[in-house]
Amino acid sequence: MFSRLSKQQRNQNPRAKAQKNLRRLKVEYLEDRVVPAGSVTVAVTGGGGLTVTGDSGNNQIQIAETATPGSYIITGQTNGAGTTIVAGTGVTVNNTNPNNVTGTITGITSMVVNMGAGNDVVNFVGNTAANTTLTGNLLVTNSGGLQVRFDAANGNNGFNVQGTTEITHTGTSSPLVVNVGNGGNTSTQTALVGGLIITGGTENQNVTIRGRSTLGFFSDNVTGGNDTVRITNATIDDFFSYVSTGTGNDNVLIGTAGGAATNIGGNVAIDTGTAGNEVISIGTNGPVTIGGTAIITGAGSGTQNITTGTGAGNNQTVIVAGGLSINEDTTTGVNTINLRNLGATFLSVLTGTNNDNVQLLTDRITDQVAIFLGLGNDVLGINNSLFTGTFLPPASTLLGVVDIEGQGGNDAFNIGTTNNAGFTTKFSGSFFLSGGVGNDTLNIGTASAQVVQFSNIASFYASDYPSTTGETDVLGAKGANVAFFGPHAGTGNWAGVSAF
Repeated sequence: MFSRLSKQQRNQNPRAKAQKNLRRLKVEYLEDRVVPAGSVTVAVTGGGGLTVTGDSGNNQIQIAETATPGSYIITGQTNGAGTTIVAGTGVTVNNTNPNNVTGTITGITSMVVNMGAGNDVVNFVGNTAANTTLTGNLLVTNSGGLQVRFDAANGNNGFNVQGTTEITHTGTSSPLVVNVGNGGNTSTQTALVGGLIITGGTENQNVTIRGRSTLGFFSDNVTGGNDTVRITNATIDDFFSYVSTGTGNDNVLIGTAGGAATNIGGNVAIDTGTAGNEVISIGTNGPVTIGGTAIITGAGSGTQNITTGTGAGNNQTVIVAGGLSINEDTTTGVNTINLRNLGATFLSVLTGTNNDNVQLLTDRITDQVAIFLGLGNDVLGINNSLFTGTFLPPASTLLGVVDIEGQGGNDAFNIGTTNNAGFTTKFSGSFFLSGGVGNDTLNIGTASAQVVQFSNIASFYASDYPSTTGETDVLGAKGANVAFFGPHAGTGNWAGVSAF
């Protein structure tokens, strides 16, 4: 039944043939994918200058104060494969760790840190010893991605600069991140006494100033990207300026976290650029005091969302000693403006051509008020607020101490229409309202628990002042809690409730 296979037949066995043709496999290693770091050269120049110059690698360094004023140690840290410190003029490298630690560098009064074109990190770490302050200027530049952190790695110890601190980022493909302060509440926080200037590129920018840090002033100029600036639990002795010339979506947040106080001694200027959807929040989670005038400006087709305060209670948690001006009259997007818990000397609001919403709640304004709505179908609400100004300068172009005018569209004016028991909306000086072009609606004093009081002349124009003819506006409702203590009249074609 079984027969012995011949040699030729055995050689034709498929399994044996396959085994004969097997090839030995081997593993080949792929190239290392770790992003390489580079090196930075540290040198001392004449007059106490310290220069740090990076290459195109991804470098990370720490510049740490010592207990001796004007003395610093620079360490190369891990960012990818680690950063190597190269000793330049007047600098030695620690023999125990020759790749990444300098010896103590003394006699330094100013610094220029040019990190190059990589994605770089610079950590400035303070020392609790007295007088550990860089007496001159600090300049940090980069053309790639850049993170600059003060107090990032050493608890609450503040890094202090007496001169001007300037951070310049010209990158077009990687972001800029700046952190000043670590959120602690001790007294040894960062002090940039000579002020902070930030110049950003076209990429995204994220700037945070917190932890009881102190700045002489703050100036931020960006040319594009989606940018965010956060100021909380900090003090800026002089002015605050944020100017965007780009088209990104920007956020300016002052006193919006932690509940701690934020103080700005001088003027505030915020310009959010020509396009993009913008958010500006002031004092929504912590009191904010501004010693000068605050001016907020926007333009373009994006939405503008501006908020002050929390809307809770009867206290003014956002104080603007020099008055608040909001100029959105060149915008074509939708403006939402919620001014709550605001205390200011004067208030000026100009809106754009879209359908805007302006709400005043629990505010205290001690001088003139001008609210000019744009060409859209706008809504204005005023509730639980006191307007105590009584004087209108002879040269003023306003038609009342409180001057409210609709420019066009079908607008709605709601005064004293929300129920908050025990609250009063009061106009101590002359009051003027013009509906403007369009079929407008006025509701006044409809809240049963809120009194609306006019202590001086009150004029209500249905049409576009000074015209007394044209469209028909509607006095939608006039509540029983409206009190007039001076001459008052409704002029033009008011339909509905006829008596003012």
